[in-house]
Amino acid sequence: MNMEDDEGHDGFAAEKTVTPALLALHPFSKFVVVSVGSQLRVFNLLEKCAVDSEDINSQSCHVDAIKTITFSKDGGLFASAGDDKHVKLWDTDTWRCLRTVVATKKISASSFSSDGKWLLYADKFGVVYAISTEYVKDPLAGPADPGQPVSLLAHCCSIITSLKCSADGRYIITADRDFKIRISIFPKNPLMGAHEIEGFCLGHTSFVSCVAVVNNNLTSQFLVSGGGDGTVRLWEVETATLLDTVDVYEKITIANSDVDNTAVQLPAITCIAVSNNASLVAVGLESLDGVIILGLDIKSKRLRFLQKFLLEDHYCPTSIQFDRNGWLWLVAGAAQRTEAGEEKATSWVKVVSISSGDAILLESIDPASLPGGTLLLEALDGTDSDVKKALALADAANMAVKEQLSKKKYTNEHRELRKRLRNDKKLQKGM
Repeated sequence: MNMEDDEGHDGFAAEKTVTPALLALHPFSKFVVVSVGSQLRVFNLLEKCAVDSEDINSQSCHVDAIKTITFSKDGGLFASAGDDKHVKLWDTDTWRCLRTVVATKKISASSFSSDGKWLLYADKFGVVYAISTEYVKDPLAGPADPGQPVSLLAHCCSIITSLKCSADGRYIITADRDFKIRISIFPKNPLMGAHEIEGFCLGHTSFVSCVAVVNNNLTSQFLVSGGGDGTVRLWEVETATLLDTVDVYEKITIANSDVDNTAVQLPAITCIAVSNNASLVAVGLESLDGVIILGLDIKSKRLRFLQKFLLEDHYCPTSIQFDRNGWLWLVAGAAQRTEAGEEKATSWVKVVSISSGDAILLESIDPASLPGGTLLLEALDGTDSDVKKALALADAANMAVKEQLSKKKYTNEHRELRKRLRNDKKLQKGM
C-alpha cells in the first residue's frame, strides 16, 4: 500500500479529506496569512487591506490542501506546500511566486534556515529536502540557477510532523509520529546532506504533533513540544535533555465536559506557540474549546501550568501564534473535499491579549481595534464564514490529524487479513 494513503481501521485505504486551517504571522507584523484547504488568504497589516496578488488568486496557486506555511526570519520570503506536492516560494514585497518545486511525495512540514538562504521541507516518507533561496528577484536581471532540491536527512519512513531550525542556525529540529524529536547539525554545505546527529529527544509516549523553538538571548537553545500523550515538554537542544513536563490533560478540569474523557485515547496537543519574550506557552488541546496557558521560566528551566481559558462559541483552534506585541492569534476551521472533488473551506480568526502581571488575564480583542478592523476578519475568514460550520470542521480536522498520526492497533486476525491483501496485490501486479 502506498504510504501516502491514510489507512482506515478496516485495513483499506481511506483518504482523510478534512484539513485544518493554518495561520502564519510575519515576524515584524507586516502580514498575516491563513491557509484553508488549497486557498491562501493574505492580509497586509500595515496598509490594512487584503493582498490582491494575481499569483495568490490564481486557481493553480495550489490545487490540493496546503499543509505547511512559514515566513523566513527576516520576513522577505514565504513558503507554502502540501498535498499537491508543490512547494512554492513567495516574495513578500510583491507576493509573486518566485519558484515552484514539484516534489515526489506530499509535503508535511517546512522551515527556512535562520539566515534565510535555504528552505527545508519534509515529505510524508520522512525525508527532508533543502532548496537554495539565493537567486535574483529582479525579473529584468533574470534569475540565477537555484539548483534542484537535495536530500538533507531522513526519518526512516516516519511522517515528519514538525520541522524547525534553531534561532542560532546550528541545528535542524525534526519531530515525527514515532514519538521522537531529532536534533541534527545544520551542515556548512547542505548540498552534501546533514549526516551529523546531535541527539534524540526521547520521552513522549505517543506521536509528537508540534514543536516550537524558544527565542532567547542565552547561550543554550530550548524548545517545547506537544504530542498525542497530552503532555507539553521542555527540552535543551544541545544536549537533547528533557528539562520539564506538564501533563496538560491531567491539569485541566474536565468536570464540565470541556474535554471528551470517554475516548480510549488521550486528547492530543494540536498546536503550540511561545511568546516572543519566552515567558508564556499557549497550547491547543483536541476538543478543548479554548487554549491553555503555561508559564515558562528559562532560568530555572521549568514549565508551570497557569490557566485554562475557554472561548465563546466552542472555539477549538487549529493553529495559534503570538505576534511581537504579545497578542495571541488563533484560527479555527478547515477545508473538506466532497466526493465530487469540490472543496468547501471555512475559517474563523480570533485575536486575544494576555497580560501576565500579578494575575493572568486573557481578553478578546475588539475587531475594531485590529489593523483593518472587520476587513481583516472578512478577508481571512473568507466568503463562507459560518462560525458554527468553521468550528465543527476544526474539531473534525484535529481528529483527522490525530487519526493519521496515531499508531493503529490490530488483532492477529486483522494482521493476517492485511498480509493476504498485500500478497494478493503483489500477485496481481506480477500477472
